[in-house]
Amino acid sequence: FLYLFWMTFMALIALVILNAISSYINCMDSSIEGIFDDNYEYLFGFIAYDKIRLTDDGNSAEVHICISKDMWGRDFYPVYEEILKNSMFDVLYADMPACCRGAITLCKRLGFKKTGYIPKSIPYVTTKGEVKMFDEYIYSWENTNKKRPDLSKEEIPF
Repeated sequence: FLYLFWMTFMALIALVILNAISSYINCMDSSIEGIFDDNYEYLFGFIAYDKIRLTDDGNSAEVHICISKDMWGRDFYPVYEEILKNSMFDVLYADMPACCRGAITLCKRLGFKKTGYIPKSIPYVTTKGEVKMFDEYIYSWENTNKKRPDLSKEEIPF
């Protein structure tokens, strides 16, 4: 019985995740990038680019990352740095609750700078199960590589 319950629970979680991913895929200003192993057999996570804005003068996107615990830690910083190095975006920005120390540390180590905050704007459940209001931090990253596609040729890389 426990096995059946566990498998049903995991299937429901998978449906919720797939529904969230499909909302990005079906949206006109969003794009998804998978993070796979070298053989494309294991999906470690994905990066969602949302609110994509493309112009001849520059482009930007809000970035969200959803990764397995296997991808946390210093060993994987080079993977993230390579993704940023090959990014077509001039500016990426992310917002997160102030209590998400792991995500904030990752952003800082990858060169994102804190560019703003909104006080007490995000309800978040603490590890003790309490719902509290946290500040929302906004971090942004500017691409120094400046390798952009030529938008006049209608070659958008996603």
